Amino acid sequence: MLTKSAETIIHTYIDDDFSIWYYGDKELTPDIANSLLQPLQTRFCDEFIDFLCSPLNGMKIEAREQVWPRPEIYADGPKWSFQYGLSVCGIGDRVPAWMHLIEATEQFRNGTGLFAVPFMSILGDQDEYCFVESGEIVKYDKDTGTLLAVNNSFNSILEKELKELQERKERIKRSSPY
Repeated sequence: MLTKSAETIIHTYIDDDFSIWYYGDKELTPDIANSLLQPLQTRFCDEFIDFLCSPLNGMKIEAREQVWPRPEIYADGPKWSFQYGLSVCGIGDRVPAWMHLIEATEQFRNGTGLFAVPFMSILGDQDEYCFVESGEIVKYDKDTGTLLAVNNSFNSILEKELKELQERKERIKRSSPY
C-alpha cells in the first residue's frame, strides 16, 4: 500500500548520496494504524495513514558522512549546515522507540505542555512538524514554544523538506574540499 506520492517524492530527491532506513510492517492496514493511533486522540490525514501502512513507516534519511561530514562539537556555521537529514515517526513493533509516534508524543506533550503529535523533524533542528487534535498540520517552534500554522498536506511538507535537504547537500558538496 505504498503511497505513490511519497514514493515518487523520495525517488525524486533522494539519491546515492543519502542513506535511508525505514521500519514498515506489511501487516499494518489503515484500520490497524487508526486503532494504534487512537490513544493519541488526534485525527491524521489519509496521506499520513497511507505512509504508515507502507514500507516507509518510521523513516530516517541522512546524507552520507563522506558527502556531508558531521560537524565537530562546538562547531560554528549557518544553521542549515547542521541539517543533514530528516526523520518521520512511525508506529509498530519494528519502529525504534525514539521515533515511535506514541513515545514521541508522550515526550513532546510532557516536555512542552502542548496537545500535539510530532511526526517529522529535520536532523539538527529542534522544530518539529506536528498534528493537532483537528488533524491540521502545524510546526512547533522551539524558540517561542508555540505551534505555527503550516497550511500544507503531509506529502507537500515531505516534498518541501526533501527538496531543501537535497539543495543543502548540493551546497555542501560544492563547498567541500574533499
